[in-house]
Amino acid sequence: WSDVLGIPNDKIGLRDDFFKLGGHSLKVTRLASQIYKTLEIKLDLESFFRVTTLEAQTKLLFQSVKTRSEAIVKSEEKEYYDLSASQLRLWLINQIFKSPTSYNIYGRYNLGSNLNLETFNKSINKIIERQEVLRTVFVRVNDVPKQKILRSEECGYEIQLEEFTDLLESRVASTAFDLEIWPLFNMVITKTEDEYQALFN
Repeated sequence: WSDVLGIPNDKIGLRDDFFKLGGHSLKVTRLASQIYKTLEIKLDLESFFRVTTLEAQTKLLFQSVKTRSEAIVKSEEKEYYDLSASQLRLWLINQIFKSPTSYNIYGRYNLGSNLNLETFNKSINKIIERQEVLRTVFVRVNDVPKQKILRSEECGYEIQLEEFTDLLESRVASTAFDLEIWPLFNMVITKTEDEYQALFN
């Protein structure tokens, strides 16, 4: 919980609720992945929404059976890839409602008082280069929706430093993404008197 939520261990109690401490569906996925890699226990995501306190999740883990961790095999490189069921659902919703924001996950992260924006930009671009999911867009091939992984050189991203305002935060949080146009995320760096913050969607 501490790693996923970014909260010190001594600030988390056995009866605390994961979602009341800032958890959401993306963090549930990360938590499940860490449990699987560390403890070799595979829990379905629904369990985390049903059992939400640390104490209850610990009991659930003790009752569960270890499963052997298997490495993910890299797919054959193609120009286009079929959509998963969840990707197809997202694409259909996007087509019907024209860039809805219901799937947006907005976050505001403290970055401390000493930030080198140039180095931070290089780090983010290195992550984009390594993580294909951050370079993926949706395309139509013969009127069938597919996913396409863009080349690293097509995906240069520059994060701007802007003055924090409520309007800026609202703009980032309500970004309406066109699934066929990269990037499918939005990040801005702001600076208060004491620290830098990243606004991310």
